[in-house]
Parts: sequence; structure tokens; C-alpha cells
Amino acid sequence: MSHKTLFRTFLSCLFLSSLFISGFAQAAEQRIGGFIGLSSDKVRVSGGGFSMSSGSSSSFILGASYERDLAQFDIDNLYLQVDPTFYRPGKGSGKVSYLYVPVLAKYKFEEQFVERTTFSVLAGLSPRVKLSSADGADTKTFGLGLDFGGEAEHFLEGQDFSLFFGARYSLGLTNAFDSSGGEGSESFNYSIKFNSLQFMLGARMDF
Repeated sequence: MSHKTLFRTFLSCLFLSSLFISGFAQAAEQRIGGFIGLSSDKVRVSGGGFSMSSGSSSSFILGASYERDLAQFDIDNLYLQVDPTFYRPGKGSGKVSYLYVPVLAKYKFEEQFVERTTFSVLAGLSPRVKLSSADGADTKTFGLGLDFGGEAEHFLEGQDFSLFFGARYSLGLTNAFDSSGGEGSESFNYSIKFNSLQFMLGARMDF
């Protein structure tokens, strides 16, 4: 992945985050930030009476984060979190670059087991769009996944700045294989889905 591709992807993440921010300009509490992390990816292939998973591969992830409360629904400690993220699952010639956008419901626990640290659970859908793929990777442009996980966020004393660590599992819901993607691919009838276990470290501040 070139530096230019990485830079364009990061700008795309910031742009998508700004769209959500502008749409919720009157929110009582909003926070923005960014993160880096590591994704352990597996490819699940099924069809023709068989099913198998590839060995796991690792890739770096890079993303932006937008969080706002949902106080207007009269549910305490419930937040919306949107995390436009770049990642590249697969192996060798099967590597595919994606921008995916988890839209998550986030519940923060009131009790703080560690001083100035909140713990939360998250779940939601993650639409994704293919940015590029290696030669021989016949994959669809759009897909959908289900994300769920947890997060710990530590607030620095006397500041609106925080550091967070998150762990999330992304389960591919849609078939990523494109039967019209290349010569002879239409003769195959099978399903390819990407599953990822992701760990991320980042920072947020009030907006």
C-alpha cells in the first residue's frame, strides 16, 4: 500500500466522519478522534457441499471515530459511534483493500472500576466498499458485516482528552465473491466471507 493510497484513505475517513458530525450538529455531547490497530483476518469459503476457513493473516487498520449521545431517546448511557476504517484482509493474491464504516450502538456502564475510566459494549452493522484488490481477487464492490465488541476509555485528569483501547469482532454477512469478476469465475458457485478480530488504540476529544 503506497503512502498516497494511505493518505487518500485517511482523508476519506475524516470526510465521512464530518458528514455524520454535520448531520448531528445539535448533539448534547459529541467527541471525535482517530485510531490505529491490528486486524487478524480469516476468509471463510463455502459452496458445492464444502466449507473451509483459511489460516489467519494480519493487517493494520486505520480509522477515524465519531461519538455522540442519544439523550433524546431518554435512554441513559446510550451512544452512537461511527468509525470509518481502512483495512486489507486476505492473503497474497487475495488481498483486498476496504473502507468500511461500522455504525454502532454503544452502551457505557455507569460504574467505573478504574478511576476516570469508562467501559462499554458496542454492536452494529458495518457497510463496506472495496477500494482496490490484488490481481486474481474477484470480489464485489459493496458488502455488509456485523460488528460487536467492547472498549475501555481513560480520561486524562482535568482535560476533555481521552485514550481508548477497543476489541471488536467483524462477521461478514454478505458474499464477497463476484461471479462476474473475471474470466471463468462465472462457472463457480461459492461464497467468500471475511471475518476479522480487531484491536485498536486511539484518542478522542470533545467537539
